[in-house]
Amino acid sequence: MTSKGFVLGIDGGGTKTLGLIADLNGRVLGQGVGGTSNPQVVGFEKAAEAVLKVVKECCRRAGCYPEHLRAVVVGLAGAGRESDRRRAQIEIRGLARKKNMSLKDLRVESDARIALEGALGGESGLVLISGTGSIGFAKSDDGSVHRVGGWGCTIGDEGSGYAVGRAALAAIVRALDGRGHSTILRKWASKSFGLSSPETIISSIYQNHFEVSRIAPLVLKAAAKGDKVSKEILGDASRDLAEHVRILLEKLWQLDKSSGGEKTNLVLLGGMLEGSNYLSQALRRKIKSLFPTVQIRSPLKNPAYGAVLIALNRLT
Repeated sequence: MTSKGFVLGIDGGGTKTLGLIADLNGRVLGQGVGGTSNPQVVGFEKAAEAVLKVVKECCRRAGCYPEHLRAVVVGLAGAGRESDRRRAQIEIRGLARKKNMSLKDLRVESDARIALEGALGGESGLVLISGTGSIGFAKSDDGSVHRVGGWGCTIGDEGSGYAVGRAALAAIVRALDGRGHSTILRKWASKSFGLSSPETIISSIYQNHFEVSRIAPLVLKAAAKGDKVSKEILGDASRDLAEHVRILLEKLWQLDKSSGGEKTNLVLLGGMLEGSNYLSQALRRKIKSLFPTVQIRSPLKNPAYGAVLIALNRLT
């Protein structure tokens, strides 16, 4: 691989967009930061504008021009479907042409895909993500990738912030009815979000589109205080996530027959699993007990650098 030219990796999220520009040896030369580029939040046109702003900033910091970029990989939140990735790619290319920016090799990926590469540093292993939603990936030594989950809150996302919040709300209304156990969640949901009565709960959920996942931090806090209902909810979530790991391991063994008895790296990502809380601790215990060959480790690189790694691989 020659040292001429540059690659650019971009992590486009709901809060900000981070870009890293690197040489062809993977050495980061600069970064650029922009606003949100989740097309489901701001639309595809504004997402493209945010991406191109970061492209220009990264090139400025590296002392180059967009035409010097050998490959650009953009990982976008809200682009889990191939149709959305194609549309985002078309929008970015079209806007680049209007701005007289030449992008030779542009690829749009999901934010989860670049998180996988960054967390594992481009190596094989497993990544399990639980934030608002949940999804897992297995990557083999030959670079093949399989996924589990990521089906969205209506039919999936087990073990996620949404699933935990939904279960908590169900427990709260059962307690209100007298059908369920008493829980501190009832008091805390009332204090934090005004969810104090059937009227306020129903209107918030079905009319005002309350973000169900906002309850999840209360469940983590209540479980730490010993709330039985919260501990049961998070216990169920840990079992669901452990099942993701089991299926990921089976997929990895199918991809690489020699990996069954060897150590397998697993990185836990997302707001529900990063740091130490009742859920992450319960999941770690289950994994240690059920899957002794799995080694949980911290992410090696951030998602933006994961996009850099994918860009570099496109040149080989």
